Amino acid sequence: MTPLRFAVLYAALQQLLRALQQQYLDLMIANHTVRGIAFMCLAVTLFPFLNATVKVLGADYAIQQVIWVRYLGHFGLMLLIFLPFHGLGLFRTKNLSAQVVRSLLLLGSTTCYFLALSYLPLTTAAAISFTSPFIVTALSVPFLGEKVGPRRWSAIAVGFIGALIIIRPGGAHLSRRRIAGGL
Repeated sequence: MTPLRFAVLYAALQQLLRALQQQYLDLMIANHTVRGIAFMCLAVTLFPFLNATVKVLGADYAIQQVIWVRYLGHFGLMLLIFLPFHGLGLFRTKNLSAQVVRSLLLLGSTTCYFLALSYLPLTTAAAISFTSPFIVTALSVPFLGEKVGPRRWSAIAVGFIGALIIIRPGGAHLSRRRIAGGL
């Protein structure tokens, strides 16, 4: 990694941390729903930074190293935030097998996504990731027994078609004129 890349990443991270500190102070409110929505918005805002960092680091380091450092950082941050309040009880679980399965699924998902980022442009990877809400909604019926009405299925179909238009699988070389001429 060149010194210029490191300096740019370091400056971006410093700016991001300042913004996070201010947002954290602003989020100390009683309404849990609003807090949950705010954290989801913050997470979605941070994903592009994660993607760009993985893309930059993946050029110089093995993806396994990037993943390892990511989870080591998460573990350290978790200890700093939660260990003072929960002590060693933080490491107790009622269902170890579910925790292990969840951890392995998260590791597999992260590995696949980070590998995809090393092969695809950021815009394509981001567009593909926009399909995840549609997939989660579709899988919530058989796995969680949730009920999804016809209006929601229609919205999912329209959103999925929109994502496919953005992604253009197998048709990146097609222009609007060629498509219109084929009709």
